[in-house]
Amino acid sequence: MITVTAADIQDRDAARDVFWRLRLTQSQITQVWADCGYAGDLVGWARDRLWLTLRIVSRPKGTKGFVVLPRRW
Repeated sequence: MITVTAADIQDRDAARDVFWRLRLTQSQITQVWADCGYAGDLVGWARDRLWLTLRIVSRPKGTKGFVVLPRRW
């Protein structure tokens, strides 16, 4: 599934629509991994409204530059 948005739309704001369509079309998916840009209210909204677990993958503290993160690469 692809969603194209204007550059001034935050990814986490557009994610609600994507997650809603994901739930309608792929109900067997119950868990999504995302970077910390998706943290905050979206995690609770996905859990409460869509019964979808949104797992935030953060960079290890103190790292600089490119780091391979689990579930994201």
